[in-house]
Amino acid sequence: MEKKLEKAQIWDSLTYFYDKRNKTSYRRLSAIANEINKRKSGNIVLELGCGLGILKKILGQEYRYYGCDVSPKVVGMHNDENIVNWDLDFELPFVKQKFDFVV
Repeated sequence: MEKKLEKAQIWDSLTYFYDKRNKTSYRRLSAIANEINKRKSGNIVLELGCGLGILKKILGQEYRYYGCDVSPKVVGMHNDENIVNWDLDFELPFVKQKFDFVV
């Protein structure tokens, strides 16, 4: 549990670096959104390490978006039941949900 807390604290501070002002991460997420839009093969997206939810914003409301992040602070900012605090060391919380895209 202590290891999870350390990870969360590290990502609490780093998450804000990966926002719209970070041209590299924003371009990468925009490219991913473009690929998802091109495929037209479903609309349910899971983003692992969703941070501030930039991909969700780029995709828009036509997609059913789920996100996981190790930072409880960042997850709490979303105020969205489909965005949860989660660590890769544990089983994915959406066990009954199927996804068209996993990012």
